[in-house]
Amino acid sequence: MARRRQIVDAARELFAHRPYGTVTTADVAEAAGVARSLVHHYFDGIRGVCLAVVADGAAALATVRTAGPETPLDERLAHNIAAALDVVAANRETWLAIALGTQAHDPEIRSIADFAME
Repeated sequence: MARRRQIVDAARELFAHRPYGTVTTADVAEAAGVARSLVHHYFDGIRGVCLAVVADGAAALATVRTAGPETPLDERLAHNIAAALDVVAANRETWLAIALGTQAHDPEIRSIADFAME
């Protein structure tokens, strides 16, 4: 799992600074310091890498939204929104690239992103 994490982290940086359509599995492999075949083993291709980056961001949002129904609504909203915005701010370029990039129209990516924002 450490190698998979290494690849996702490297891809996140690449997607933050380059359009999705210009990033290749070779670019991701080079940035992660792994063989291109390992990227394909874990993700099947660049779309799979992008889906993993989006899913990772969605998981980060879910993790920080810890105030549940036992918390009064005003407090819960304040806490969960602030925590989510901190995650987005820490990964600003990647969030913008995904939200505004060509992959934003991909139904599977859109579904993950929409789920993360619920």
